[in-house]
Amino acid sequence: MIATVDEFKIYAGIDTDDDDEGLELVLKGAIGWAESICDNAMEQKEFVELFDGARYLFMANNLNVLDVVVEQFQTEGWAVITPETDYRLDAGEGYVVLQEVTLDELNYRITYKAGYVNAVPSDLKMVILKMVGEIWNKRKSDGVKDEKLGDAQVIWENFLTDDVVAVLHKYRKFNI
Repeated sequence: MIATVDEFKIYAGIDTDDDDEGLELVLKGAIGWAESICDNAMEQKEFVELFDGARYLFMANNLNVLDVVVEQFQTEGWAVITPETDYRLDAGEGYVVLQEVTLDELNYRITYKAGYVNAVPSDLKMVILKMVGEIWNKRKSDGVKDEKLGDAQVIWENFLTDDVVAVLHKYRKFNI
């Protein structure tokens, strides 16, 4: 997981286990929200994608790409093609460049893992914790634009502050 309930409790100074189920729900939601904003898998998952024959095959995800297997459909079924001679992988950008292309529909298949399991970048973890904190603090005021008590006021207009957006931008997948 990108961040855990225990990490959020340390971040937020929460000492009890009373709200762990709610925190887990908010944490999963914040991670899903970040994945949606970035159009990229944050938590490691396995993907299988089919492609028409073309020189460049752009994978849907490009964060921490691992265990890539490229196959080509032939008359007897799917055959693994060799990375050293048949294609080049740019894991950081999330694409494969084929040396020779057979033009056909959905005749290439790429299986891979993308996202983080352990070595989560610290800036990404911090952004998720900040998002969870914003959601958690606002949970009882959903639909309220601002709250006042005496001279104190809280304005709930923007969950995604400029610093959060800037960090998420680093992990965004830009589609061509």
